[in-house]
Amino acid sequence: MKRTMKKEGMIRGVRTGIRPPRIGGCFRSPRGKETGLHFVRRSPVRLLLATLLSLCLFTVQAPIAQEVPSAPDKSGTSFYDQCGPAEKDLHQLSTAENVQHGYCMGYVAGLTQGVGSSELIHNVKRSERIFCLPAGATNIQKVRVIRKYIGNHPEEAHNPAQGQALAALREAFPCDK
Repeated sequence: MKRTMKKEGMIRGVRTGIRPPRIGGCFRSPRGKETGLHFVRRSPVRLLLATLLSLCLFTVQAPIAQEVPSAPDKSGTSFYDQCGPAEKDLHQLSTAENVQHGYCMGYVAGLTQGVGSSELIHNVKRSERIFCLPAGATNIQKVRVIRKYIGNHPEEAHNPAQGQALAALREAFPCDK
């Protein structure tokens, strides 16, 4: 029978890969020193590789961020201009247009679900609701309705986008009285 000695991750002088005991969120090295980043003390090359990898990731993301204009959060005009790509085929969109498409879909979904939830919580009668969406109405249909309304009412396009959207949805999807 072979005699083995276990001493802080060593068996007969060979590293076992067992980590040193953990003390207070840090690792204790075999020499008794505490280190917060155990991979740094093992290999400075790993730190260099991790740094280079993070720089590469940020460099790749920078051009995408520069292509995407600000979100349509101000006026009906900005919604109209920036949500134009939402009506195109998804397979024909650039990266920036794809981001705009996602934002517009999320904006319209959030607006309609928020209004619907508020009306439900406050027990608003169906006849007094702002709009009544038909079953199966999609977000792209809602975007088209809002853009059409803004295009047909240029005198109001400078007003906030959420007001334009609510007016468009009320006009397109009135509730029965």
